[in-house]
Amino acid sequence: MKRIYLFFILVLMVSLQGFSQNEKKDEHHPLDVDKFNAQKMAYLIQEVGITPEEAAKLFPLYNEMQEKRFKMMKETIDKVRALRKNQNPKDEECLSLLDELLNKQVCEANMEKSYYQKFKKILSPQKVLKLKQADFRFARDVLRKNDQRKPDGKK
Repeated sequence: MKRIYLFFILVLMVSLQGFSQNEKKDEHHPLDVDKFNAQKMAYLIQEVGITPEEAAKLFPLYNEMQEKRFKMMKETIDKVRALRKNQNPKDEECLSLLDELLNKQVCEANMEKSYYQKFKKILSPQKVLKLKQADFRFARDVLRKNDQRKPDGKK
């Protein structure tokens, strides 16, 4: 069974590497997104115990959810940055941004809930819970490693 997992992960990493070869060589990316996603999928497969059949059904949905979450987060960050540039924002602008931030959080939670309903059709409830926990641990571990690489732990 471990051989199947290893083979699946190897095929996935090789295919993602092929896609990344098509990028322009002179572009600089601080984060190799393909490599990061492959590491994350491998981590989730191992931690949750996802079978290759489950992975084939789960990860397209999971990646779709992550992409939507990223877009929502980017919109929020852009608006916060725009308001931050304003030295003296009006109270109405601040309140409007706060309302929008809270609405985005509610939308993101509802979106995540709907995707987890879809995940339950593919995985057992125990594996869905493990997926949520492993996703959080992976993000935490990546942040910790990133902090350790910086001199003196400064951000």
